[in-house]
Amino acid sequence: MICFLTWLSIISILYAYFGYPAILNFLPKKEPFTPPETPKHPYFSIIVTARNEESGIEKKIKNCIELKKYYESEAKGKAEVIIASDASEDKTDQIVKSWSDKGVRLVRSEERGGKERAQKMAATQAEGEIVFFTDVRAELDKDALVKFSNYFQDSTVGAVSTNDVVVQSEEGGSGEGFYVKYEMWLRKLESEFCSLIGLSGSGFAVKREFCLDMQVDICSDFALLLQTRKAGLRGVQADDIECRYHAVKTEEQEFSRKVRTVLRGIATFFKGWDSSLISRDPVFVWQLLSHKIARWLVPINMIIASIGILILATCSWFYQLMTLLMLAFYGLAALGYSKKEFRDKIFVKIPLFFIITNLAILVAWTKFAKGERSVVWSPSVRPKS
Repeated sequence: MICFLTWLSIISILYAYFGYPAILNFLPKKEPFTPPETPKHPYFSIIVTARNEESGIEKKIKNCIELKKYYESEAKGKAEVIIASDASEDKTDQIVKSWSDKGVRLVRSEERGGKERAQKMAATQAEGEIVFFTDVRAELDKDALVKFSNYFQDSTVGAVSTNDVVVQSEEGGSGEGFYVKYEMWLRKLESEFCSLIGLSGSGFAVKREFCLDMQVDICSDFALLLQTRKAGLRGVQADDIECRYHAVKTEEQEFSRKVRTVLRGIATFFKGWDSSLISRDPVFVWQLLSHKIARWLVPINMIIASIGILILATCSWFYQLMTLLMLAFYGLAALGYSKKEFRDKIFVKIPLFFIITNLAILVAWTKFAKGERSVVWSPSVRPKS
């Protein structure tokens, strides 16, 4: 029984990170969509959510105006820029108002209610057919809206996610960049096969009709994708639309960010789950369980596997070797945590990020079991662009 549980846990971990994408890689891909010769470019509402972002909001506004101007001149489409302030207490709102003559609108929540509440307030006042949600610290090329528009020419598409690129600052950063590259590769496979499971919180576009009934206590990038799928549409990954942002500076900041993100993700899964999907959309359910639940169960499986290997090592040289490899992996993570000068070494950074990520998932499960939910939002502290 110990041997069975140990290997079941090991296989579950390997499936979550390698088995699932390997299966996706061999499954048939959707036929590439051919856009019409005379596409109809939709009206875009660019919504930037901000909470005390006086240091970066002006640069973001300039980037959004650049997106708007290029879209209107090249695609002859229409776009608007809305800054959704979650009761900012610094000079964010004053800076936004100073750009009103350029067509930038401020939608302010007088009470701090979280990112999704601010997004919903802005979306209900938006005029566009497509809402593009983006964060202050995210930067996009000027042709992003034109490319988004091309994806929405496909009538089966309800949401489009950006291709995230983490920029490492001169001050260094956590192992977030490695994880994001892996995640973008996985999303590409999901998009080519059926549909994305979640959207990028830093930048995604979705049909406005799905935003009007947004639930403000669960994360929008996951919940809106679920809503899109329930409507019979799919989410796709836009490999040609880069969304660049800096990595968080330290593993400690990454831990806090991951706890909040996973806690919100777990809450969204259980609140947004629709059992009818099992019969209506079994392939998507398989993707959902493989991408989300299997990944969230990794820390529990790590504990079971570690204990099992230690017990089995008392009677087999093979498990003694596995114990040494396991302790070496954990030791490298501990070295990186205790000695910051080693954190930039790839053989230390990856084990450290893996352990911190899964500890954060474990903490998130504990908080969820206690009934805690993360609604009030503070943007991750990232170096300036």
